[in-house]
Amino acid sequence: MHSDNLNRDSPFEVLQNQPNFKLRQVVEDAELPDYHPEASVDYILRTILDAENFSKHGSKGAFNVLGDRHFNIFIESSHSLSSWTPCAILLVATVLLIVAQAKDCDMTFYFTSYPNKKSKNLSEIDRRHLKDLINLWKTQSWQEALGMVRYTQSFQDKLGIQDWIHKRRNISDDQSDVEKHAKLLNYCREKMLAFWHGWHQRELTADSLEKLYGSAMVNASQQLNSLNSTAFTYKRAMGQYTRLQELYQKGPSQAFPVSNIFLLGTAIQPTELAAIQEAQNIGGNACSSSGRPATLNIEGRGTLFQISSVVMIDRMTEKSIKLYKKVDSYEKGEDDINDLNTLKERKVLTNFLSPSAFFKILNSHEPAVDNDVQMPTGDAMYGRQLLNATGHTITLPSVKQVKRIFGIEDLLALPRAMDDSDDKDDRPAPPRTGRARFEVSTDAAERSSEKYVTPPASSMA
Repeated sequence: MHSDNLNRDSPFEVLQNQPNFKLRQVVEDAELPDYHPEASVDYILRTILDAENFSKHGSKGAFNVLGDRHFNIFIESSHSLSSWTPCAILLVATVLLIVAQAKDCDMTFYFTSYPNKKSKNLSEIDRRHLKDLINLWKTQSWQEALGMVRYTQSFQDKLGIQDWIHKRRNISDDQSDVEKHAKLLNYCREKMLAFWHGWHQRELTADSLEKLYGSAMVNASQQLNSLNSTAFTYKRAMGQYTRLQELYQKGPSQAFPVSNIFLLGTAIQPTELAAIQEAQNIGGNACSSSGRPATLNIEGRGTLFQISSVVMIDRMTEKSIKLYKKVDSYEKGEDDINDLNTLKERKVLTNFLSPSAFFKILNSHEPAVDNDVQMPTGDAMYGRQLLNATGHTITLPSVKQVKRIFGIEDLLALPRAMDDSDDKDDRPAPPRTGRARFEVSTDAAERSSEKYVTPPASSMA
């Protein structure tokens, strides 16, 4: 694609002479674009259907687990990612979103540098505290940060930033202003954890997910002195692990299964590895006094807490990849809550993922899946055909198409009792409006999905 055809509003513009992979989703009742959209739509639908039918170790289908667990998708949003990496991450995240919306499961999307300031889970006071912390995190010097702390009431009382600065073990005179500022930024981000919420799949569209990703990358670019977002993300997850263990101690029935999928693209440093391992030590020891298994490994349900890291490695050194492998292999047996999947972003964009790759990523909470040496690695993680012959535009299927191949009935089409349908809360939500870069065509939906659905017996003559 020529450079003059790049979408100038997209956060994923790439450097000249590099490929421009652009994602589109066909929208119901919209005009078909100039290019023929069916190649990648058909391919992705076929992959999703094959993944749905992929069974191993008693788990039937890659996506059946979506109805049994809470899923958190963490999307790395570093502004320093190479041109290929954010688009590959976005492709995987968007397909997960489309499948989650088709199944209407409990899946929430987070960005590593960008919390949801409009989350319904935030009180107005918490929202103000979060905004104060974000403004402090964006400061460019120690002196600017000090000035903000002096004139922000929340830093002097509830958030305790001023008290933290005055403690000598945190900030000392022999540290340079740059060192003091870096420590304050890291502490500031840790304080954000209590207010860090994401976006549930019901709040998103493919288009809004892309726009939020762009905003998250812009937000990350505003602070160059606080880079360890990967360790921060692991630490956030381990905090949830600890809270889940506390629930388990109160009563096993209160513990709910959680899977975390990290979509990552930057290397981790040895110091970050140490921080991740320390966080896992704290999480793993949280319930040692009760004698309960640290992993909450329940027969028939697998590990109730799981981290599945999907790391894009095209630009990583072998040393960096080994550090991720150390995270994966840090604990063994009953204490193993980590699974690592490495992907080459170019292959993701040209060949997509294989059905078995989706199965492995989503079902690694099952020890039999996690420990199976025959699970896909290397080239087996990718599809065998080209996702798009032109190598540029990838057209994604609609939620309606995916529902159709899953055999899921549209709830709005079901007959309802008059009493219920008269209820204000029972009325259908208004249709989403606006023309998005991710679009879906009714015609394409009919042509593509009918290939994979057997007509009812009554219609077969």
